Amino acid sequence: MEKNRVEVVIDGQNIALVSTEQADYMQKVAQYIDKKLAEIKSSKPNKPLNEHLRTLLISVNIADDYFKALEKRQTLEDTHVAYVHEMGRMQEENALLTEKLHELQAYLSSEREQYVREIDQIQEDNSMLMEENAELQEESTNLMEEAVQLKDKNTKLMDETALLNGENLKLKDKAAQLQAENTKLKDKATQLQAENTKLKDEAAQLQAENTKLKDEAAHFANQEEFENPQNQQNIAELQSEVARLSDINRDLQEQLQYARSELEEYISTFDNREDRQNVVNFISSAGR
Repeated sequence: MEKNRVEVVIDGQNIALVSTEQADYMQKVAQYIDKKLAEIKSSKPNKPLNEHLRTLLISVNIADDYFKALEKRQTLEDTHVAYVHEMGRMQEENALLTEKLHELQAYLSSEREQYVREIDQIQEDNSMLMEENAELQEESTNLMEEAVQLKDKNTKLMDETALLNGENLKLKDKAAQLQAENTKLKDKATQLQAENTKLKDEAAQLQAENTKLKDEAAHFANQEEFENPQNQQNIAELQSEVARLSDINRDLQEQLQYARSELEEYISTFDNREDRQNVVNFISSAGR
């Protein structure tokens, strides 16, 4: 191996060094020794050291630095070994974690596919719900319009009901009035029936008397004494009485007819056909 010659300065002296090491390295060694000599001198500035003592001190310092370097190296090596072991453990851990990561990635991929399917299903369901919601909104709008129409109809029906209630009250009042008038009419009909019966009885009595007088007149006409002036006078009186009774009977018939006309005119004021028919039936039964 080729040796290198280097000129260095140690403790102010030029020294030629020959070594197989690089020149830069030999310069660093010379600078290191020169630095140690300077440290020894500075530690005892007032006490000069002989060559032998200075060499010993340099050797001790260099040995101290050497052993510290060895210790530091050992520490570094121990640390390196620990780091190597830790690195191995971490590599194993990393392998396990990588495997778990792959498993997790596979699981997440599967879960992601499942989530994608679920999201697609949810979106589809959401679209259907939106369509149903639109239909429900349309139905709600239609129902609201129908509700408004029904409300208007209800208002009209309530108004009509109020009007009908008013008319019903009027009809009830009128019915009560007609009922009272019907009662009066029945009372009047009863009275007329009694008067009619009385008139009939009187007419029958007059008819009987008239018949009797006619029979007596006929009897007198067949007798021989018919030519007698006294008998003729009696006949004339009888005929006069018969005429008078006929006039009374005619007057009674006229009164009865007037009463019937008055009843019929009063019946015509009734609006209810059933009430009119009831009164007519009552009058007919009274006439009989």
